Amino acid sequence: MEFKVTTDLSVIQPQSIESNFKETKEWLQQALAPYQGMVVTEDAIAEAKTKRAEINKVKDALEDKRKAVKKQWLEPYMKWEEQVKELVSMCDETAKGIDSQVKKFENDAKEEKLNALKVYFNGQCSGLGIGPYVEFDQIFNPKWLNATCKQDIAMGEIRGILMNILDDLHTIRNLGSEFEPALLEEYKKTHDLRSILTKDRALKETQMREAELKRNRAPGTQGDMFDPPIPQKAPEKP
Repeated sequence: MEFKVTTDLSVIQPQSIESNFKETKEWLQQALAPYQGMVVTEDAIAEAKTKRAEINKVKDALEDKRKAVKKQWLEPYMKWEEQVKELVSMCDETAKGIDSQVKKFENDAKEEKLNALKVYFNGQCSGLGIGPYVEFDQIFNPKWLNATCKQDIAMGEIRGILMNILDDLHTIRNLGSEFEPALLEEYKKTHDLRSILTKDRALKETQMREAELKRNRAPGTQGDMFDPPIPQKAPEKP
């Protein structure tokens, strides 16, 4: 059904609100002219306040008339607008009921998809032997739950991420570093291979410096060059 306006608005539109605007404007220009650019002195404050009150009184009268005419002019429209709003409200209430059900179906679908992705993730981690080094929340991408993202596409992305993690773990283990447990523990938190390699180098350099300092402090090394000499026993007389 088409909602129609049966009143002929073309008859209303040409109408205008007539008033003695021109005469009032001319009178107001003459009345205000003496006070435009007026400089108020300390002796004339009382008179200035009186003139200001008179001007404001004229302004208030104009505003009151404007509001009254606006209310009268718009009264038919305001009544009609309220009726239209009632119709709009009926549509909103019905659409709201449908929307809540649609959202429930969408949320249920997202929850089902999320559970399926978690099951797939756990299975892949178990098969690759990388379960201890990654959690689902660390790699989760909210876009996977969008209706536009197919489940097999999301699973493919999960598989790709896990394969990259597996490669990183192989790289760390192939370092043969004595700091491997610490490196793997750090990788669990960051999944940043570059930072892990940097940390391994830093640990090794620290270890080398400490070993060098230890050697220099050992007896008989250059680290003892400032130690006082051991006195020699004088030979016995024959």
